[in-house]
Amino acid sequence: MSATEPRGVAHPERKVPAMSTAQHRTPAQHRPPAPHGPVSRTHSRVDIMGVHVSCVNMGRAVSLVEESVDESQHGYVCVSDANALLHARDDGTLRGVLNDSLLTVPDGMPLVWSGRWAGSHVIDRVPGPELMPAVLRLSAARGWSNYFLGGDEDTMRSLLSRLEESIPGLQVAGWHCPPFRALSEEEDEEIVRRINASGATFLWVGLGAPKQEAWLGAHNHRLTVPVAFGVGGAFAMNAGTVGRAPRWMQRSGLEWSYRLLQEPKRLWPRYSKVIPRFLAGIVGDPPHLLTGPSRDPGARTP
Repeated sequence: MSATEPRGVAHPERKVPAMSTAQHRTPAQHRPPAPHGPVSRTHSRVDIMGVHVSCVNMGRAVSLVEESVDESQHGYVCVSDANALLHARDDGTLRGVLNDSLLTVPDGMPLVWSGRWAGSHVIDRVPGPELMPAVLRLSAARGWSNYFLGGDEDTMRSLLSRLEESIPGLQVAGWHCPPFRALSEEEDEEIVRRINASGATFLWVGLGAPKQEAWLGAHNHRLTVPVAFGVGGAFAMNAGTVGRAPRWMQRSGLEWSYRLLQEPKRLWPRYSKVIPRFLAGIVGDPPHLLTGPSRDPGARTP
């Protein structure tokens, strides 16, 4: 099922045919052509098992996103944790997607500790559920609009309702919840057409890792939104359907244990493999800084 609404919240009584075109949208503000050539690097990165993770904190990440729009850059932001990094280590195509991003921010203390071990003084955790509202507040202040792709309709309605209540002036150019199956070529083309026609500045993709990263890598050259974000569970967390760990657990690297208690059957098989594999990986291939000074002059250590 799908829906597209100019302010995000669909009315239950309004039936929108699958794959339909939105009747009203926020006027287009940014429609740059798809870029060619490498993304210009404005920050240092750390190589963690072949994956180039951005040495940024939350404030620096949001600033770099704003600079990308102002300077007419085009690309995508990946939000990666240890699990996503291991997928990328073992998959060259996925690794290329993360390494070619505008930003690949560390959502997880293991990545932050790895960056600090390599010598970065500015790297800090940039969780997707916090990056999303931070950039949305920026978009509201700048008059930029947003398109949301992913999840189910109930979660999407809750997400947009809560966001519009908490962020005055938020502009939602549209949204779409694709079916949980492989899409036909025509359906895929229609989704891209909708996003581009919306004139959105930011695209938020919540398809789960590593599916959303693969989607961004495959579609980036066809999208005209300035910046797209792969944020995974940020949809459900900001919608209030999934809870977050207390702040002290997040800062100490224990959020995984909180999530494990919430969803033991789904997460135990993953965590039992990810943690030892990640530790063995960084011991065998120690992280190292790739570009720029360890203390990024544009960042402020929190």
